[in-house]
Amino acid sequence: MTANHRFSYNTLIAMALFACLGHASASQPAPETLNSTATAGYDQVIAHIPHDRAAIASVALAEVNIALHYAKKRTEDSLCHGNWTPSGEALRQFGPRPVAQRAEQKIWLYQSWRKAHPLACDGVSRAQFFLEMSRHLPAWISIRPAGQTTAFNQGFERPLPSAYLATR
Repeated sequence: MTANHRFSYNTLIAMALFACLGHASASQPAPETLNSTATAGYDQVIAHIPHDRAAIASVALAEVNIALHYAKKRTEDSLCHGNWTPSGEALRQFGPRPVAQRAEQKIWLYQSWRKAHPLACDGVSRAQFFLEMSRHLPAWISIRPAGQTTAFNQGFERPLPSAYLATR
């Protein structure tokens, strides 16, 4: 990693930390789970951030936001001719919260739900956009487009447990 690249990455981390500090503490409780009809109006991000990647919640949130930004930008460049695709306003956020899957493997659990806005990609469906975007995300982030009960993770469609389908 060059000095300039390291500087820009460190600068991005610092900016994301400052932008996210208030959000991490303002998390709302996990929403109630419902049937799949509740998924129609929002896009969802589900992240299981490895604890060794982020020692505190604000860093975990910054890691998620940076990964999502880069994946969205790459997808806009490849599918939307570089057109900016709007993301909807946040409806709800849960976490990052520490979770121990096993004693030796601690993670941060994070979920967010955003109102679905139309894409700026002619002829590209929401599912196609999210599938492509998932190819640019780390394995610990899954994304689900509005109207679907399955999520995308690294270019594959994955069933989403009912515990992750929620209302606003």
